[in-house]
Amino acid sequence: MDQYHRAVLAAEDKFFGDCDTGNVPVVLVFTKCDALLVQGIAALTPEETQLPQEERVAKGQHNANMLLKENPTWERVQRMKYPPKICVELKDLHKFNEECILLLERTVVALDGEALQMLLVTTQCTNMMLCIEYALRRVLIPFIDNRHERDGLLTDSGQQELVEAIGSWFPNVKVWNCLYGVNNKMP
Repeated sequence: MDQYHRAVLAAEDKFFGDCDTGNVPVVLVFTKCDALLVQGIAALTPEETQLPQEERVAKGQHNANMLLKENPTWERVQRMKYPPKICVELKDLHKFNEECILLLERTVVALDGEALQMLLVTTQCTNMMLCIEYALRRVLIPFIDNRHERDGLLTDSGQQELVEAIGSWFPNVKVWNCLYGVNNKMP
């Protein structure tokens, strides 16, 4: 990622220029973005190089983040005939599971439609935070935003529908509905 002229090669140019993926969103992944830290530290002013190491690294990281934001490759790819839907810049891939969550979150954002988002989120049974986030985004927040249409009241069947809608984002969790007399006995 520190060599912008090599970030997108001929194969990627051909893909984004010639391949129409239709309704399938493409996620462009930049790896080795931590290599930009070296450039960020190299860009420090002479005064900043005299700072304690912790502060030098923090300022270098800030410079590296600015380089990522001004990424000319992303702008170039966006102008191609079939650009990717979203871009993800990954770093610290040598650390276990470090950036997997970021990649997963960005991929969910790239998907169009709740059904596809739900499919991806619910297959990530180890990522409870992602399930919670999308249950809130897709069910609870719209429910709260629309409560004025219901006069603020929620019937028993409405409560059950809300619980089931939220529960649909957690397919690996079995819920016993003791409130409504369904499955009152736990196995």
